Amino acid sequence: MLNRFWLGIFLLWLVTQFTVQASQVPQVVVSIKPIHSLVMGVMDGIAVPNLLLSGGESPHTYSLRPSQMRQLHQANLLIWIGPNIEVFLGKTVATLSNQTQQLRLFEVPGLTLLKIREGGAWEAHSHGDAESIPDHEHEVHSKTSEQAYQWDQHLWLDPHNAKVMVNAIAQALSQVDPDRAYHYTHNANLLIQRLNKLDQDLQKQLSASQNLPFLVFHDAYHYVENRYH
Repeated sequence: MLNRFWLGIFLLWLVTQFTVQASQVPQVVVSIKPIHSLVMGVMDGIAVPNLLLSGGESPHTYSLRPSQMRQLHQANLLIWIGPNIEVFLGKTVATLSNQTQQLRLFEVPGLTLLKIREGGAWEAHSHGDAESIPDHEHEVHSKTSEQAYQWDQHLWLDPHNAKVMVNAIAQALSQVDPDRAYHYTHNANLLIQRLNKLDQDLQKQLSASQNLPFLVFHDAYHYVENRYH
C-alpha cells in the first residue's frame, strides 16, 4: 500500500515537471521599438518579448549593458533589422551560441526595398566597401552583407513590409516554440488584418497631401513617401 502511495506521488511529480516544461515560452529579445510592437502582436497572450532600446537611444551609437548581454546569451530568439540599423549588435551577435537563433528582418524575402538617397540635399552615408548595384529603386530579394548598406532600412514604415515581417516573425517563433505555432499564426493573421486597415486609412488620410514638399532632418520617411506618394 505504501509503495503504491509513493508511486502515485512520483507519477504526479513527473506530470508536474512535464507540464512546467511544456508551458515554458521562448525567451525573445527584440532590438528596437517598431519591431518590438510587431513581435508583441504575434506573441499576444503568450509572453512579452524583451526590448533592448526603449526609444530614446540611437541604435547607431548605443552600448549594451551587462544585463542586456546576459539577456542575449540566454535568449532563444533575437529579432532585429540588421547591422546597418542596429550597429551596436554587430559584434555581439558573433559571440552568441547556437541556442540563440536570429531573425534578421532585412534578409526576409518579399520586402519592398528602396535605395538610400544621397547627393544634393540628402545627407551622406557611409557604405564601407559595398559594391555597386544597378541604379534603380526597387530590387528583388538578393542581398549580400555588403550590399545591405546600399538600402534604406526603415522597412517597417511601409505596411506591406510590416506584413511581410509579421509572417516571418510568426514562422521564426513557431520554429523555436512549435507547441504554440497555431497561436503565433493566428495572432499574425489578426495583426495583418489591422495593418491592412491601417494602410487603407492612411491612403485616404494622405491622399490630399500627395506630392507636397516637407522638411526633415533625417531621411527616415522614404518608405512612407513611396507608399503614399
